[in-house]
Amino acid sequence: MSSVLAELVARGLGQMDEPLRVETSPTTGLPVISISRRVTSEEVAEIVDDE
Repeated sequence: MSSVLAELVARGLGQMDEPLRVETSPTTGLPVISISRRVTSEEVAEIVDDE
């Protein structure tokens, strides 16, 4: 399930102009997506509040 979700997110984010990497976390073994910049907890909170 996690790899399917990561693939779908990667496809959506791949439409951005920034480079995208999908790797596996050595700690958890779960997919990790990198969009070349750190997303802050404040940004996440703002997005959640908008919904």
